[in-house]
Amino acid sequence: MPLANWVVFFFFLFLAMSFLRGTELLLGSAVGAMDLLAFILYLTPHFLLQAMPIALLLAILLGLGRLSEDGELTAMRALGIGPWKLLAWPMSLAVGLGLASLAMTWTVEPWGMRAVSSSANELIKRNVMGDVRPEVFYDDLPNFVLYTERVLPTGVWQNVLIHDSRDGAAPQLLLAREGHLEPETEHAEVRLLLTGGNLHRTNPGQGDYAVADFERGQLRLSVEGAMGKNTFKRPHEELTPTQLLEAAATDPNPLPFLVTFHSRLGRAVMPLAFALLATALALGGRGARRGRGILLSLVGYVLYYVLMQVGAGLGARGQLPPIVAGQIANLVFFALGAWAMVRAAREGTVA
Repeated sequence: MPLANWVVFFFFLFLAMSFLRGTELLLGSAVGAMDLLAFILYLTPHFLLQAMPIALLLAILLGLGRLSEDGELTAMRALGIGPWKLLAWPMSLAVGLGLASLAMTWTVEPWGMRAVSSSANELIKRNVMGDVRPEVFYDDLPNFVLYTERVLPTGVWQNVLIHDSRDGAAPQLLLAREGHLEPETEHAEVRLLLTGGNLHRTNPGQGDYAVADFERGQLRLSVEGAMGKNTFKRPHEELTPTQLLEAAATDPNPLPFLVTFHSRLGRAVMPLAFALLATALALGGRGARRGRGILLSLVGYVLYYVLMQVGAGLGARGQLPPIVAGQIANLVFFALGAWAMVRAAREGTVA
């Protein structure tokens, strides 16, 4: 029960943190309840993988801590059951979680990350299309200002003015009788279709000014800047480990793909490292000392991800072999856990 409770708690904590980072997108004018439910579904595998190791760590501390408070560990030691034997059940549970993590890493997590990235792009497009208001300057797109006199129920704009300064050397002004947006099928782009207008283009460096009439025209716009960067887009996490190896075999710079591959496999080993360390901390004493162990475990969780990021950076620059860069956090935590277990066995502090 402590494991299940902690998994649920951390799952919703990570989900809430992710939603807070994407509030500008997820609270847009075009977002509905079904969109939010779809996001939760797509992100569930990813956040379960993050929640399970820290939940296991805290569950072990609570479970073995309760045994210690009730004197059960004292009775076990009297029967010859030492720290290393007590480690068997936490490690068995960790193996189960590790296998589940490995299966999710190869299947549902990449699917979910691809789906949430695609859905975020679609929401950005829909929000942009829905945020244009009549007689209001729309300037959420970088270096692009749009004004329309009227918005029809069909989504068509009438009497459109556009100032496009994306090309800083030659900004342009467009006036059109009508216009509307059409979302592209891929990427975070939309097409702005204009009817019956003229284009005014200037080149300040050369003093040129040109005017051209058009009956139909279109502009292709990247809309990511309208809602901030797509925080749900994580290209490497959208690939399965097999796809990461395939990408490494064909890319001129394979190191980032290889480091990500080993980091993803390292998440399957992560519960084992946490179980070893948590058992040692739980056997380290009573009361305040065990409370300190819970605090240290939370700090250790942050340290683990810091080590992962440092290792990934060193591996991507070729300063560490990919397998070491991807597993460095597990190596450090296994070493800490083994040292703490040896110390607990030597001192006999299982009671």
